[in-house]
Amino acid sequence: MSAGDAARIRHRPEDARNRIGEAEAVSRRTYYIDLQVHTNRHSRCSELPPERAVAAAVSRGVDGIALTDHGYMWTAEEVRSLVSATTPKDLVILRGVELRVRLSDGRFGDLLAFGAERLPEEETHIDRVCRDIHSQGGILVAPHPFGGPNGLQEEVYSAALEGIEVCNY
Repeated sequence: MSAGDAARIRHRPEDARNRIGEAEAVSRRTYYIDLQVHTNRHSRCSELPPERAVAAAVSRGVDGIALTDHGYMWTAEEVRSLVSATTPKDLVILRGVELRVRLSDGRFGDLLAFGAERLPEEETHIDRVCRDIHSQGGILVAPHPFGGPNGLQEEVYSAALEGIEVCNY
C-alpha cells in the first residue's frame, strides 16, 4: 500500500459522490480484511508461515490480509515474492507494521501503521508517531485497544487514529 493508497482509504463514499456529482452512483461494498497478521518470518510471537496465512485467508473467503509484523514492514519485493509463491486469487495483501509506542502515562502500547515508508523508532511517544505517519499520508489503527497489557486503553480516545479494532478472534 502506498501513501497515496492509504490516503484514498480515508475518503468516505459521500466524499466521492461530491467529487463525481450527484448523478453518478457510488458503489458500496463491504470488505473483510484481517488487519493484523503476524508471521514467523518477522515476528517471534508467531508460528504462522506467511504462505499458510495466505492459504487460510483464501480458504475462509476474506478479501485481504495485512502483514503487520512487530517492528518490521514487509518490503514490496517480499510481498510480490509471496504472491508469486502462493498465487492468491483476488486476495489483497497489504503492508503494515505493528509499532510499540510510548503512552502518556509511561506505559507502552501497540499501534498498526499503514502507508508509511519511514518508520519511527520503537517506543517513540504515540503523539509523535501519529504526526510522523500522517505526514507521510499513512493511517493508524489501534489493535486490541483494551486487550491485555499492550492495548492503548483510554488513550485510544485522544490519539489521532483512523481506526480502532472492535473485534478480535
